[in-house]
Amino acid sequence: MKTLTKLILCIIFLVVVLCFPAYSGSKKVSAASKPKKVEFVDYLLDYDALHGQVVQLDGFLLTMGEMYILYERPGSGNFVFIDVSKLSRNDRKFILTRCGNGCPMSIVGKPGDVIFNKGLAAIRIAR
Repeated sequence: MKTLTKLILCIIFLVVVLCFPAYSGSKKVSAASKPKKVEFVDYLLDYDALHGQVVQLDGFLLTMGEMYILYERPGSGNFVFIDVSKLSRNDRKFILTRCGNGCPMSIVGKPGDVIFNKGLAAIRIAR
């Protein structure tokens, strides 16, 4: 009976590790993770392949109320929406007080849909 119990526990452990890597601790992502620097156009083209990675994206950030949009450069038609909900209070305050009319910004985060569009869930801003 002990051998059968051990075997079942081993099987459960393998299923969790192989099928649910987020729960196994093998893919932990923290704000301190070294991000992969990605060019703006490459981010748009490789968006689906970048899911789950921590990336750094440089651009020009504009804010409109609660909406944050990172453009490739001022006047560009290439943009991604930014989710700032996970940023520290200091990072959000920096954006609101120093970036009201738009400013160059380097954002570290994880690709993910924001407002039903290609976006970036910000972890921190790189200063």
